[in-house]
Amino acid sequence: MKMQEIEMQKQYMEKVERINEGKNLKYYILTMGCKLNENDSEKIIGMLEKMGYSESKEINDAELYIINTCSVTNASDQKSRKMLRSACNKNKNAVVVSMGCYAQVNSKVIEDIDGVSIIIGNKDKNKIVDLVEEYIKDKNSLGKILLVDDNEKEISKIKKYLNKKGYDVSLVMYGEEVIKRIKDKEKYDYIIIDDELETMSGISLLKELNKEKDKSKKIVILDKDKLFISDHYIEDGFNDYIDRENLIKELDRLF
Repeated sequence: MKMQEIEMQKQYMEKVERINEGKNLKYYILTMGCKLNENDSEKIIGMLEKMGYSESKEINDAELYIINTCSVTNASDQKSRKMLRSACNKNKNAVVVSMGCYAQVNSKVIEDIDGVSIIIGNKDKNKIVDLVEEYIKDKNSLGKILLVDDNEKEISKIKKYLNKKGYDVSLVMYGEEVIKRIKDKEKYDYIIIDDELETMSGISLLKELNKEKDKSKKIVILDKDKLFISDHYIEDGFNDYIDRENLIKELDRLF
């Protein structure tokens, strides 16, 4: 990794350590196969312990399982699957991570194992810290919201309010970026759209999202002078609307 990326990851781990302080979180890591896997596991152990996790010696006493798999032979493939199933059955609420060579070449097979939370190929193994914490954040949130608004003051107010309620809020300023995210298979429970975006109207963005068969609930932010035609927005496909002048009251009504 580049020095800048290493420093960013270090700062991120320190932040997570502060969040995890006092939670007594435990990890269990099983390493299969070659020396390279052993080296990778040692690095991951170092990162996890810097984040406030402690090692569990018992497989049934951890919040995070990491199975560093091997795919040298058919027997190692079989053992990788067996250990993943075992980890999933030990603690139904735990985060189970599959990484290593078997995860790299047989991700589709692993996807069919009920309970596996994250599958990490070799090219993404350095991102394991970010991927685990992102998964936990999504798991614990009330829902994922994409907020589309180019008014910085307004989006800051909405994000702060919804974060306090327990929602995971992502911010985007342009409709084109929303379409890109949806095409990249990102999923949200709600998309809140300002009708007065600079490059695309709320209705135009809604039509583009419908073309992508996006299943999230769509909510439009309307100015006072458009409230009298709010029914038209609902007829066009929005699930609800927000009166901009009563922002917090409206958010409380919806969330």
